[in-house]
Amino acid sequence: MMYLVGLALIFLIVSVIFLRVYISSGTKCSLDRRLDGKVIIITGGNSGIGKAAALELAKRGARVIIGCRNKVKAEAAVTLIRRRTGSDAVHYLPLDLASLESVKQFVDMFIKQYGPAYALVNNAGYMGPKQMSHDRYDLCFQVNYLGHYYLTQLLIQKSKPDKSSPLRVINVVSDSYVNSLVDFDDIMIERNSYQVFDAYGRTKLALIWFSNELNYRYWDSAVTSVPIHPDSMLPPFAGLLEVQSVQTSYTIGQGLSGRVLRLMAKLFFRSPETGAQSIVHSALVGSLEDYIGKLVYDCKPIRLAAVAKDHRKAERLWDISWDMCPLEDLKMKIH
Repeated sequence: MMYLVGLALIFLIVSVIFLRVYISSGTKCSLDRRLDGKVIIITGGNSGIGKAAALELAKRGARVIIGCRNKVKAEAAVTLIRRRTGSDAVHYLPLDLASLESVKQFVDMFIKQYGPAYALVNNAGYMGPKQMSHDRYDLCFQVNYLGHYYLTQLLIQKSKPDKSSPLRVINVVSDSYVNSLVDFDDIMIERNSYQVFDAYGRTKLALIWFSNELNYRYWDSAVTSVPIHPDSMLPPFAGLLEVQSVQTSYTIGQGLSGRVLRLMAKLFFRSPETGAQSIVHSALVGSLEDYIGKLVYDCKPIRLAAVAKDHRKAERLWDISWDMCPLEDLKMKIH
């Protein structure tokens, strides 16, 4: 009996090790291109894959601007990245995606201090209980999607990208989009039951639609967008352990349950460094032409699921989002 138990334990340990090696063996970006002097914005660049991407891009000479609302964590990330890379071209600007006014202030400060951006990485995210943003929208919808939509629109209209100074918009998504549906009659999920993972998946589908629409509407200009799937230990998953909300700060999973969740995360999710590789690749690759209409995963373009290719719904969400944001001062609505 003990012999069988021993064999079972050995099999379990070997299986876990094999699974861990398999999960962590994502493709590393092999491009050696430099980005000296090019300015890259990373939302949520103070932790997780955002911080990992910021570090990798700073190594390649990019001027990295971290946008997030937690000043203490942002400054700690900036200090760490500067120390590890030897680059002093890493900076922080306050950005709270749960406030459209904060988004506007961020763009104004950025344009004034840094000029046009080479790339915008829409990475910050929230996954947690139903809450309302400062603008009285669903928090998950605004932080993950609408705030990034507004940020991108303002950046495009105020920096005016052209062929000599193009803009790449890199939207960080997840494969949760595949089984997601957007109810246009209940965007804020007020009538239907709020399910955390469903709400999160909808925002990732929205970001993919946004990438597709950016490419469609700006096809003759210098704006290109790609969605990337990091398949990693995303900040929203970490948020299930410690959630920083707009109104309050609280922790889920204390004690034994918290330790189990953290152990599972280490065993069964990619590291932020591995997850960040597709972001780095999308910033470094010479042209994104072959990536348009695709999902970047493991530094390669792969096919999107059918739900992500619905142009009519993507167009409808674009129009709804425009009306939800204070964009009246912009010259025109892009069609």
